[in-house]
Amino acid sequence: MRKTKFNRMVLFAPGDHTTGGVELLHQLAHAMNARSIPASICYYPFDKKFEVPLVYKKYNLNVESFSDDPSTLYVIPETKTPLANLISRGGVAVWWMSVANYTREKNESLVKDKFHYFWDLLRGKRIGLSKMKQYIHFSQSEHSDKFLSNNGLAFFHLSDYLSEEHLNSSLPSPDFREDVIAYNPSKGKKTIEALKAKLSEIEFVAIRNMTPSQVSELLRKVKVFVDFGHHPGMDRPPREAVMAGCCVITNLKGSASNKVDVPIPGRYKIDETKSDFIVSFKRLVLDIFENFDQSSSDFDHYRNIVIDQKNNFDLEIDQMVKVLFATKH
Repeated sequence: MRKTKFNRMVLFAPGDHTTGGVELLHQLAHAMNARSIPASICYYPFDKKFEVPLVYKKYNLNVESFSDDPSTLYVIPETKTPLANLISRGGVAVWWMSVANYTREKNESLVKDKFHYFWDLLRGKRIGLSKMKQYIHFSQSEHSDKFLSNNGLAFFHLSDYLSEEHLNSSLPSPDFREDVIAYNPSKGKKTIEALKAKLSEIEFVAIRNMTPSQVSELLRKVKVFVDFGHHPGMDRPPREAVMAGCCVITNLKGSASNKVDVPIPGRYKIDETKSDFIVSFKRLVLDIFENFDQSSSDFDHYRNIVIDQKNNFDLEIDQMVKVLFATKH
């Protein structure tokens, strides 16, 4: 850790993207500005000009082009570590918003996953872990905490929180809900397709091409949300679903394997590799449909945790700022 502290922050984000990780970068920049520490977004690729996406205008951020400044801490998503090679004067912080997206681990084929990761290292698409000990690291989840610790990388825990669309509304009456399962078609596609093929009597609705408010509206109508993706970090969809009053079912991959990132009762985490997976899934879903009031109460603890995440995020930022930044206070 260098002796002199930083005066400002620049966060690298992909242009024209509106994923959860991209919003998190905008949220941190907004929080830093609120603490009188100048923070801007720098969109990549650097040879193109991007505007702040409409949904992020509320964060009131400045956009700047890249220049290497010694007083600036540059925050880089873990999937774009080679951007650090452009910085020789400023500081580098790698924000681990996922693990599997860095390691290329999809949990489909161990051999293929390792090949893709090492091929990325050879092509310069990733910087190796041993070479990143000189950098600062932020960790978004318990899952990435363990990964960084296991690889000898010190870090600041810096999580995230949901946007207001998912937090400021009362839950609808259970009578309003339908016996329907919502899912993200980009996550766990093979598993979802297998379930849909075997369980034609159960209705599945895909969440695609929707605004945050439209997603929230759909989740407030259905009883179940499933996520059989590889859970590279503390993902937002399960939290958005639980705040809308859904019962959440996941697998045991990535961050869903621990009780911190996805703190739901064990009965709602199903091992999709087991031979009786589809039978177990159907039994659980029908029980939720039949006893929704009771099942929904199983997620009260999770909802309270999600509600507290904004306050926790602020406390985490305050701790990080004390160590890394020169403040006027």
